Amino acid sequence: MLEHDRVHNRLGQFASEQCDTVIAINPARIESFVDALDAEQTDIHTRASFADARRLVGEMTSDADVVLYENDLPDLLEESRLL
Repeated sequence: MLEHDRVHNRLGQFASEQCDTVIAINPARIESFVDALDAEQTDIHTRASFADARRLVGEMTSDADVVLYENDLPDLLEESRLL
């Protein structure tokens, strides 16, 4: 197993213990993270793009919720204005 996969595996386990909901964007890119998530501990969603995930966040959250966006840079680079 590559170090990248080991780190993402541990992060998935940690996220399951700490987060009520996890939204993985482009899950095929981070399979080791998604595979490590525990659906019995957290609500797991996958979306193809950051825009899709933001729409879901808007539907799911209230002003009292805390949302952490982690590592959204790859999706930002896909925008045509940055290419």
